[in-house]
Amino acid sequence: MTSSANLHDPKSENGGPGSERALDLDAIPAPEPARPIRWRAAWRGFRALMADPERTELAFSFFDTLGGSDEILFQRSLATAAGRRLLAERSSLVHALADRKALAALPENSFGRAYLAFAQQNGFAADGLLEAREEGGSSEREGSDSYREWFFERLTVMHDLWHVLTGYGTDEAGEAHLLAFSLAHLPIRSIRVVSLLLFLRAPRRNRFFFHRGLLAARRRGRRSAPLISARFEELLARPLEVVRNELGIAPLAETHPEGLVMGSQEHWSIRPVAALPGTAR
Repeated sequence: MTSSANLHDPKSENGGPGSERALDLDAIPAPEPARPIRWRAAWRGFRALMADPERTELAFSFFDTLGGSDEILFQRSLATAAGRRLLAERSSLVHALADRKALAALPENSFGRAYLAFAQQNGFAADGLLEAREEGGSSEREGSDSYREWFFERLTVMHDLWHVLTGYGTDEAGEAHLLAFSLAHLPIRSIRVVSLLLFLRAPRRNRFFFHRGLLAARRRGRRSAPLISARFEELLARPLEVVRNELGIAPLAETHPEGLVMGSQEHWSIRPVAALPGTAR
């Protein structure tokens, strides 16, 4: 399993977060070819994940069986000036989020303090998803070169920041809503397949309330600004509501005026958005 000390640290290569080193596009290797779906392994992986959805490494393992390529995300980021600047600097988002002393020193209403509260409440480490990804086997196909290794490490770490920005919880329903929100930002096979499966398995009670919530979350994601090239390190000190507004993430109450589904697909309830913690609204 990965530990913080063994994470890919680009500072030794490019001079750290403040580096203005120009990005040499010709130095970026060609991507590896897309991989086929392993149907039997995918079916076994899906059943295992549905039996124990709290085990994040099972999700990464299932993603891996679906094959395909995540190269579209790398190229989408590379096509923007913000993405090219990030790739030239290759600062470490996971190290910024692991510095809890620095996060605790930020203003009380800041994005960084909200992330710190989220991580502490859930017992999450900044590199926890990277460990789960490695245990699930997904990291092997994403680290074909140092550029893509950095990019996909950063993309994985962003997940918890998106929880904070959207206000969706870490229970099964919250993860399903965040996945629906993420479709616009991560249009890859694994996200599409899992989102579709969760939508088809969602309970139909209360006039398809769960389904309507997922569709609303998807629309919310489509209307938000591109997130994969956001400079999150620079946003941590800013007020959470300002960051949400600048990234075009609509308030929960506006997206889910009838309430938000909480819990699992088998045991769920509807809670008014006003009853949620302030940083989650």
